[in-house]
Amino acid sequence: MTGYAFITDLVPLSITVTLGAKTEHFYTVDRTGMEAGCRSAVYLRDMPFANDRICELPDWFRISLKPGNVLAIKGVGTGVGIFVDAIRVVEGSATPSGI
Repeated sequence: MTGYAFITDLVPLSITVTLGAKTEHFYTVDRTGMEAGCRSAVYLRDMPFANDRICELPDWFRISLKPGNVLAIKGVGTGVGIFVDAIRVVEGSATPSGI
């Protein structure tokens, strides 16, 4: 279990911290939900490793998302992870919004 956590969490985090630059990544919403340890989860397709969700988004934003929406996620990051500064809907929504 520790080895799995090391590979899926610590390695991408370390790479992002040391090599990260201001960037914007685009991800497609797979689904939204609630689960223990990740309130107001938004699950994304094609995320690196096993980190396929964003937690703690405001409920007003999360409930407006539908499967297939494309999100632009800005922050400091690399191809293996990103520290989120801002999120906005860029496709699949009649009214683009963001946080």
